[in-house]
Amino acid sequence: MSEAARRSLERTLEVWQPRSLRRLSPEDTRQIAENVRGFFDTLIKWNAESHHAGRHRGHESPEKLASPELPRRHKADKRSS
Repeated sequence: MSEAARRSLERTLEVWQPRSLRRLSPEDTRQIAENVRGFFDTLIKWNAESHHAGRHRGHESPEKLASPELPRRHKADKRSS
């Protein structure tokens, strides 16, 4: 196992062990790391697909979607908290 892989598994155990009711085994730790990586790979894939589909349907660019401007309220719309 490479040094980077070993450190990654150590960090995975460090993060997830406090959240577990039982002691995590090395295999548990490996599976957690694999599942988290797979989850984020899926999110990245969906994000890329939605941006690709949006460009072809005339949707806003990803840059505009990433930082929407907050709506401005009129003076009459102000409500006390």
